[in-house]
Amino acid sequence: MKLASRLVTARGVIGVKLRRQISSNSHSVAAMEGILECNECQPALRELAVKILTQLAAMDDASSSFSAGSRDKLAKSLLGIFTDRNKDSSIRKPAGQALEMLSAKRESNAVVILQQLNGNVVSVLKEMLLNSEENESRISAAEILSHLLCSRYTRDDEYLAEELKKAIMDVMPEVLKEMLQCGATGREIQTGAEADHKGSFSPPGTVDVEVQDDGNRQNNFTSSRQRNSGQYVDADLLAAVLSLTATIFEVSKVQDLVQLVDAVAPVDAAFTFAGKLAEMLQRNIVVRKGFSWVDWLRILKPTTKMVISMMRHRDSSLANDDDKDMESLIDCLGRHSTIMDDLDCSINLADCDHGAKPQFKPLSFLVKEAQELWDKKKGQASSVEGNQQIA
Repeated sequence: MKLASRLVTARGVIGVKLRRQISSNSHSVAAMEGILECNECQPALRELAVKILTQLAAMDDASSSFSAGSRDKLAKSLLGIFTDRNKDSSIRKPAGQALEMLSAKRESNAVVILQQLNGNVVSVLKEMLLNSEENESRISAAEILSHLLCSRYTRDDEYLAEELKKAIMDVMPEVLKEMLQCGATGREIQTGAEADHKGSFSPPGTVDVEVQDDGNRQNNFTSSRQRNSGQYVDADLLAAVLSLTATIFEVSKVQDLVQLVDAVAPVDAAFTFAGKLAEMLQRNIVVRKGFSWVDWLRILKPTTKMVISMMRHRDSSLANDDDKDMESLIDCLGRHSTIMDDLDCSINLADCDHGAKPQFKPLSFLVKEAQELWDKKKGQASSVEGNQQIA
């Protein structure tokens, strides 16, 4: 099994041939499927089975003998393991990571995953993202949801795309608030909380609120984790949630984004959404100890993508031309972008071998795009103001 796990990860033409030979051996595939389903088998052995079967399922159709039925069976098994809290974490973690890889590498895998658990995959994953006590589970849930949103199959089905976005955005305000407050002092959290109660969020097309005794509306979803003042969130979890948020920003309509942003940072709050992003960067990049450059990059990049999405909606309230917080946020991103390019390119090359999306834009390119959109927005505002004065 250890040898087979090494063979299926071999690169180049030799690796393709080895994976093809293994996938064409129905007896070997059936044996590994049996190990995966065996609750009495050693976790290390089951983990090897997960690794081998996932590599086979991730192959291109042209070079794979792994059947559609085997893919369905694997997705069902992995989801069953990953979402079962009674399973040992030593097998749940690799199952979640395998689902991340499958959903990222092949469009057809997204279809297979969405069809599992009687069509309730998204509901299970969003509940896990919001309420799981295990960081690994929350990370995998965020990554899988992000890949499902990016799937061409999802984008081509307008109804499915809207239902998927609606379900995910249902929990994003609570999750985002947790991420943006990580490492904040008690005073900062209290200031944000005083303003946050003024805004409520309903996913597009739904009304999921309840009236409390004091007449205020609140979301039915409430995170089960209350972080202590100054406590930082796991770096991998922060990066995964920011990446999911950036994806939501890219695929959502402006009215849905305005509602989401207002739920996290109401218009009359002490901090704007851009201000909260800037504070989060300050705490995690400047103040926080033990953060690596890779961690910085994984936080800076999705944050920049969110800024670009807000800028593109020029006629909305997402990015006002007089927003000093947005100005500061873009300046912060610019200061850290150029030194990250070599690292960014190296990570991209490594990710391509593991099924990441081929399209690549370095952080400095994204920051430049954000800056140009911001300058254009301010220029248009100045032009309008000048015309009004002349009139």
